Amino acid sequence: MGLSENLWRLRKLHKLSQEKVADEVGVSRQAVAKWENGETTPEINSCIALARLYGVSLDDLVNYNEAAACRPARPAPGQAHLRRGDRGGKGQIVIPKKARDVFAITPGDQLMVLGDEGQGLALIKEEAMVELLRKVQSATEEATEGPRTLADGPRGRREIPGRRTQMKRKYFIDNLRCAIVVTVIVYHLFYELNSVGVIRNVAIAGIPQLDLVLYVTYPWFMVAMFLLAGISARYSIAQRGNRGFLKERVRRVLVPSIAGVFFYGWITGYVTSRYVNMFPDGAEKVPVMVRYLIYGLSGIGPLWFLHVLFVASVLLVLLRKLDPQDKLGQLGRRINWQVLVLLVLPAWGSSFLLVTPFISVYRFGIYLFYFFLGYEVFAWEEAQNLLARYHQQLLMVAIPLGALYTLRTFGQNYAEPDSLTRPLVNAFAWFATVGLMGSFRSRHDHETAFSRYMRPRSFGFFVLHMPLLTAILYGLDQGAHVSGAALYLLAAVILAVTLPLVYEGVHRIPGIRRLLLGE
Repeated sequence: MGLSENLWRLRKLHKLSQEKVADEVGVSRQAVAKWENGETTPEINSCIALARLYGVSLDDLVNYNEAAACRPARPAPGQAHLRRGDRGGKGQIVIPKKARDVFAITPGDQLMVLGDEGQGLALIKEEAMVELLRKVQSATEEATEGPRTLADGPRGRREIPGRRTQMKRKYFIDNLRCAIVVTVIVYHLFYELNSVGVIRNVAIAGIPQLDLVLYVTYPWFMVAMFLLAGISARYSIAQRGNRGFLKERVRRVLVPSIAGVFFYGWITGYVTSRYVNMFPDGAEKVPVMVRYLIYGLSGIGPLWFLHVLFVASVLLVLLRKLDPQDKLGQLGRRINWQVLVLLVLPAWGSSFLLVTPFISVYRFGIYLFYFFLGYEVFAWEEAQNLLARYHQQLLMVAIPLGALYTLRTFGQNYAEPDSLTRPLVNAFAWFATVGLMGSFRSRHDHETAFSRYMRPRSFGFFVLHMPLLTAILYGLDQGAHVSGAALYLLAAVILAVTLPLVYEGVHRIPGIRRLLLGE
């Protein structure tokens, strides 16, 4: 085993991304990738930083051979966490608090005691031991049965209930998700200047003809996001299990969705108050903290997506307990083109369900439908191949549906609940979503410079762009007094320059980054 494989194994062991390692060591992500691929060798200063990051000696980092030693790499001197434990009067072992914190040992965890007369005793979590045995079993199966094909399951492996698997990345999902995030940002610029009566945060007159962008994009992009979220949920839960999946969703979805309301949601709410009289008796009569809370809640913006996504994630774990053998998933993977077309009917039916009163963006029915459809059907290789095979036909259906929908509703409030339950808009949304997914699966299932840049930043751009956009529009309206086409153009340019800067600023502050970005 050489240095490159040691670096790869240690990074996986510590559950770090290449971007995180690059930040800690002070190099680019591409440099870390080249080290792990054996294309280049890190300099001595980088090796020292890597050894310190992974808690191993420099000698083990460079020369350690796990196969020969039959044990994991040892910590560097002074790095050991389980320095001393006590044995109770009844033979129980007391693990020091520092060791419990470092190795995430909590009350109720099942530990296995391994003993060797020559080497002594070792403690290991039961789930880690089970995972190790599963890997051995998987390797044995592959050696005797031959390699799996892509048809065996999502990302090239057969998904067996209870088994966590390492999966090959599906770049078309990254590319489509990043493209949708950019679409959402562009949509919100036109949305804030709309002339059709959709509730917005700034009361600035826009160009009515440019509202065309809203009708072409609004029906499909958020249902497509939930479809992709359902697909990604299957891959994530297969690797992490129910418990790990929920922990990850709390950290990466729930916490940012709540923290964002109070950290930056108030900006959008404050801008709104400059155009709308939120306090009829005067803002000065309302306590500051109450005003702050109202501003935050009225400036939720795209955070509603995270709220619904977390609810969907909790329901998914409950569903897995009711369907431990994944019978629904096995049924979903047998989809054919006839079923694909007919699914437009339940998709339309779901638009009537679980729509919250007054706040129509929380359309739980349709968003949960697309999420679970992604999980049970479109996460499978068979369904993705089906979409790729028929993507041209699907888009040829979606385009005239979108044109007809736009012609019939242009100038009307497209976000009204009555408008969102019409058969035409839901048919357009369905065929546009599956057609685009099939197109990306067929033509864009590879990493690009765009996806390399956007993938680690897409979440930050998604949650941070709205308060920044409203502040930019307010400044251009009240300060520079810009209007018409110049307002659209200037706002777009300023947002394109400042959004990456704001993201980088938030990303570089550890505590804030964890709260707002879930990193």
